Amino acid sequence: MNLSQDNINNFLNKYIGFVNDLSNKYGYADNIRHILYIIVPAFVCHYGINNESFILKCFNDVKIYISGKSNSIVTATFNRSLNKDNSNYFTDKFIVINNYSSSSVPVLIDNIVHEFNHAINSINNEILLDEKYVKVRTGLSTIIYDRSSLRFI
Repeated sequence: MNLSQDNINNFLNKYIGFVNDLSNKYGYADNIRHILYIIVPAFVCHYGINNESFILKCFNDVKIYISGKSNSIVTATFNRSLNKDNSNYFTDKFIVINNYSSSSVPVLIDNIVHEFNHAINSINNEILLDEKYVKVRTGLSTIIYDRSSLRFI
């Protein structure tokens, strides 16, 4: 497929407003905003335009937190907490970046892309229920909670 520069620019510009709204919503620093300008359209290219709404929902629902922790390396983790609202179970998903202040842009991109891949790949069929347990899929593994107390088993 041979895309003209205008087509490429239009494709990239399509996501600027989304990233600006997202960055304003969560109060992201400019370098996080600029990284999202790159990786949001890259995710759409990678997973396909037919998955665009799913991808944008993931970026909208998974907040990036900057941790005050500092260690020798930059780390990012994808986390979630299980919640219950009436009889509905749901998770709050988020990414935490440690040692943010000393991180280079390539390292931040690598960490954020890696963790958003976890987020995207964990959302479909995320919560499975049976009579005793709530099972939360986290990629290849499953976290199991007692259904009555929501305690981790």
